[in-house]
Amino acid sequence: MADEIVLDAYDLRPRVRMWEWHPGFAGGTIGPRVPIDFEFVLITQSAGYFVEGEEKTPLLAGDLYLLPPKVSHCLHWGKHGTGHCYIHFDFDLERKERFEGQPVRLAGARPFPLKLRVGMGSPAAKHMLRVAEATRARGPWHRLAWRAGLLELLAILAAGPLRPVHEGGRAGAGISKEQAVRELRVQRALSVLDERLADPQLAVKHLADAARLSEPHFRRLCREVTGRGPLEIMRLRRLRLARQLLLDPGMQVSEVARACGFGDPRYFARLFRRVEGLSPQEFRGSVLSGRNDS
Repeated sequence: MADEIVLDAYDLRPRVRMWEWHPGFAGGTIGPRVPIDFEFVLITQSAGYFVEGEEKTPLLAGDLYLLPPKVSHCLHWGKHGTGHCYIHFDFDLERKERFEGQPVRLAGARPFPLKLRVGMGSPAAKHMLRVAEATRARGPWHRLAWRAGLLELLAILAAGPLRPVHEGGRAGAGISKEQAVRELRVQRALSVLDERLADPQLAVKHLADAARLSEPHFRRLCREVTGRGPLEIMRLRRLRLARQLLLDPGMQVSEVARACGFGDPRYFARLFRRVEGLSPQEFRGSVLSGRNDS
């Protein structure tokens, strides 16, 4: 087995099998498992441990794992669950090398550490979530978006700086203990947001209360951690839910609006068109016709 595998960026032809984001995931255990492909896993809400062999590392929001094929590992979620975004992919299906846990790097760049502490406000984390959001509704273009998104993510990581998570997940691995606490406060608030998306009375004050912060402090901290303000996150997550519900032809658009916390269906339609470039009806017709044609 080679000491490391060097990938030429000019010849890279990745294949992405899956790109998903689960903001909330119930407690439990995944594994032990031995994957057949590579996987990037971004922890967006922390409550658990990553276990590989005898090593047990706490999961923190903003941790990014590159899990190679044929390496056994487990993910243990606490009773409060976790949130994570993941990508299953192959670097290049035409390469003859057998990937079996070797370090991987792009030619001219440093090897990718298997565990990184990038932080939720980092370009890598924001990029992973943005692609997951943009491709939530499957269409004939989503696999192209996945492939382009993976190449951009690799470029972001190759540019560095890369901060490996040290054994035991100590604060010195890239973010301080204070930063980890701040990120946990924001993630706690966003969990409340996900639970109450359908509530039109939900306000930033309620999220600030969940984070145990004043509203102005929470607004600043939310933007620092996620790169977005709480109102923008609320709108985007409601629209993400709307895209899912619009795939049900039995639901009226007004019903979708109310189920997503929009009290005014006309405001929902205007906002949806502004963000998606299509009206809710046009979006539904486009996606459903694409499914029928495939």
